[in-house]
Amino acid sequence: MLKLFADNRPYVLFLLPLLLGLMYGLDFQFGRTYSPSVLSFGTWGNVELSSLNSVLIAKCTGFIANLSLAILLNYGFNNAEFADRNTYFPSFFFLLLMWSIPEMFFINGLHLAILGVILMTQQYLKLNQNNDGKLPVFNGTFFLGISATFIPSNWLILPLIYAAILIFRPLIFREFFLFMLGAALPMLYSYTFAVVQNQRFALFPALDPNTSYDLNTYQVVLSIFFAVISLFSVVWLTINSSGKNNRQKKEIQAIYWVYAASLLVCILHYYFTQSLSIAYLFFPLAVLFTFPFFEKKVSYFAQSLAYLLILINLLKFLVL
Repeated sequence: MLKLFADNRPYVLFLLPLLLGLMYGLDFQFGRTYSPSVLSFGTWGNVELSSLNSVLIAKCTGFIANLSLAILLNYGFNNAEFADRNTYFPSFFFLLLMWSIPEMFFINGLHLAILGVILMTQQYLKLNQNNDGKLPVFNGTFFLGISATFIPSNWLILPLIYAAILIFRPLIFREFFLFMLGAALPMLYSYTFAVVQNQRFALFPALDPNTSYDLNTYQVVLSIFFAVISLFSVVWLTINSSGKNNRQKKEIQAIYWVYAASLLVCILHYYFTQSLSIAYLFFPLAVLFTFPFFEKKVSYFAQSLAYLLILINLLKFLVL
């Protein structure tokens, strides 16, 4: 299964809906841990699931969102030419990662926030020294700003994101101005929406000093597991970066910055909302973890980690 997606076989994309359908089927049959009555969409407000029809619509829309994110991520990976040949493993591994969180099955602000970050990264990977960078810089930050309207912590990672731009472009005032403008416009839109709807506009919820930050066993296991995958991917890429051309090295460095920014979002989200959501790491992690599959020396270990993730996802139905 893993080798099938790791090879250059476009038809495997048709297996993604079947794989995703299997995940939904297992959750419907055995999952009893997540049945939300309200779906959060950040500064745009909440959507109540008040009837069976609304639940079904939220799940069907979530299915489409998960599938679209996986395909879009894979398209960006191949289009950026991270590797010497196309692969379809990023989409497969992204769905495995998403399967580990219960929020996956219902459309919510998380899906739209991840979409914004993927589109942002694809814009920034178009940058180079020779061509004008104003349009990609503005578009990329505009997508990040849209993402931040669903996950407000994203507004606090602008310095890390601009560091990724500096890998491809020198510091130019006009581009920096467009960078800030792109982030500010979605904030203005969401503020205007709140005023029109007569809602209180707040980027971050008020902190409750009595709230507990305890994690359950499953969340601790996932956190440790993703830390191992992250460390393995980064160390392997660092050691084997000599075989990459200059463009590929810059692209990988940019993904490092996106990963660092995503990790910061996880920490900030946990601090402000007292809920752990490691899904913000899934996009850069799916990209970074794909590279070891091209090297025979470590591919078996990488495959073992992927199969272990499948096992963890299956065991959660027994222990939760």
